[in-house]
Amino acid sequence: AHSNYFIELTNFLDLDISKIKEPTTFTQKYIQARLDLCLNATISEGLAGIALGNEYLNLHIYKAYRAGIHKIPDLKQAPTGYFDAHLRDEEADFKVFSTLYEKVSTVTEERKVKKSLISLLGKRKQFFDELYSYLSMKVTKNTHPTV
Repeated sequence: AHSNYFIELTNFLDLDISKIKEPTTFTQKYIQARLDLCLNATISEGLAGIALGNEYLNLHIYKAYRAGIHKIPDLKQAPTGYFDAHLRDEEADFKVFSTLYEKVSTVTEERKVKKSLISLLGKRKQFFDELYSYLSMKVTKNTHPTV
């Protein structure tokens, strides 16, 4: 359902997502970092990364998107289904991953898990910094951005 809501939003924004051939390099780097954590670290590190570094963080990010989109003059009529779907799903997803984490983690792993989570959050911050720079450049050129 998220993808249908995303298409609805991109249609409203008059963005042609069929023109997106490849994700940006900064998007690819972040996706790879998250995948590496899940596949190459301990199960506890992967679950903490997805629970806190993705699902829980997304809950707050999509709350901000949802609260702010209609404050932008040209977006007062924008559909919010994409944001609403995330708000509906992220908390439950977080609870699933955090419950699994609690079942498999040990006290001795806490320091390693914390270090991995901080690293992943740093990479997510870098992604958003690069996204902001990319979109700022696109807006300056007065074109529609494609991410």
